Amino acid sequence: VFGIEVRHYIPKRAEEGYGLSPRGIDKAHKNGIDLIITVDSGTNNVAEVEYLKKKGMNIIITDHHELTKKIPKAPVVNPKLNSFGYKYLSGAGVAFKLADCAFFDCSGKNTEVWSEKTPEIPALASIGTLIDKVPLLDENRIIYNEGLKCLKKSQNPSFYFLAGRKNLLKAIIPLASGRESLTWEFFSARTIEEAENIYESLKLKHSIWNRKGRA
Repeated sequence: VFGIEVRHYIPKRAEEGYGLSPRGIDKAHKNGIDLIITVDSGTNNVAEVEYLKKKGMNIIITDHHELTKKIPKAPVVNPKLNSFGYKYLSGAGVAFKLADCAFFDCSGKNTEVWSEKTPEIPALASIGTLIDKVPLLDENRIIYNEGLKCLKKSQNPSFYFLAGRKNLLKAIIPLASGRESLTWEFFSARTIEEAENIYESLKLKHSIWNRKGRA
């Protein structure tokens, strides 16, 4: 994107806990990453941010969680810490806001223009807003409705698959069943058949998880 190499990292919550972890930071540093952008985490990771900075790395935190500790000494984008509005934004919504600003800064194109070529980003913000169960008020209603339109425009197999479901809320529930790596594989599917197969695996794992939870 704009000549910048971008990689993702999904922490294993059972092993690393929630949010930033020394393990994830070490892996990023080993791979030559010089900037970490968090999504839906980081506001309360003071020690981890200091550890990251000692390694000569930079960080931008995007999050929507309440503050439980002092704020890390780093750029923090979190509507719960300011009075600029958007207090209902989900973690995906906050990340979308940063992405929107980045696209405008790099290309000079507003949201409506760049989203025509990259509808998957608003679509993900819409899905994240819905699945995070934040109130569909104010900005969230716009993100959800406009992102849903982008979902239907995307030719990406996984988004095309979801757009064909009658009940989107019901369809995305298995995607948030704690199987983050498998969910990433679903959104990275190259064919509709592959997306369907991964989705069925997610449904099965979600069903097993539910049965264990009720046991």
